[in-house]
Amino acid sequence: MSSLRQLQQNMQNFLLTTQPAIYPQIIGSNPDFITERLAIYSDAYLLRLQEILASAFPGVRALAGEELFNSLAESYLTLYPSTYANARYLGKHLADFLTSHVYHQTQPELAEMAKFEWMIAYAEDAADKDLLAQSDLAEIAEEAWPELCFKLHPSVQFIELTYNIPEIWQAAQGEQPLPETVKKSCQTWTIWRHELVSYYYRHNPLELCFLKAVADGKTFKEICEELSQHLPMEEAAQQAVSLIITFLNNQMFVKTN
Repeated sequence: MSSLRQLQQNMQNFLLTTQPAIYPQIIGSNPDFITERLAIYSDAYLLRLQEILASAFPGVRALAGEELFNSLAESYLTLYPSTYANARYLGKHLADFLTSHVYHQTQPELAEMAKFEWMIAYAEDAADKDLLAQSDLAEIAEEAWPELCFKLHPSVQFIELTYNIPEIWQAAQGEQPLPETVKKSCQTWTIWRHELVSYYYRHNPLELCFLKAVADGKTFKEICEELSQHLPMEEAAQQAVSLIITFLNNQMFVKTN
């Protein structure tokens, strides 16, 4: 390994793990001076990671306040140091961290917000797949429909929320005053990507039943049976087709082959 590459490796190891191999390579005879010089870089690195977390989790930052957020971010980075070259994954464990943190007893909405924001970001980055179109439905033989299965786009996710997280997040995104944090009965929201934009929506029980059945890999016949719990069986097939078209237009279905 070249001397330059070794120097760079030692510096990286110091920033990531505080390994001292870099010390002899720092010019200066005063150990305290060397420590101070290195601290400039380690502090700057930590601050940059905190800035990345703040940018990725504006809702958490707004709810916690800047001082508490910075403290939580520092603790998080100590427990979950960056292991990816792409900073996009830095906050992967933030929701779990906040759930286990002492502040979860008094501010459980922080962990819920972190999970929501991570899923919004995941929807933006989810893999592209060939979308199902209405013209594809026209090519399906009538006798094939009962055993037909549909497939959700990789960006589609479900999250259970007990606070008014979407409302708070929207205010934080627009740098507006936050609404009061309100605890509600548990509600299931759907998150997905439509034309490169992440969306979130609280579907009604019938829509959610349909989407969950699709996610579970149920056939069209089985989906109709699921819907019959909410409406007469003779209407289930017609409603299922209507929902297929609705969610297809929202780019939530992909081709299965």
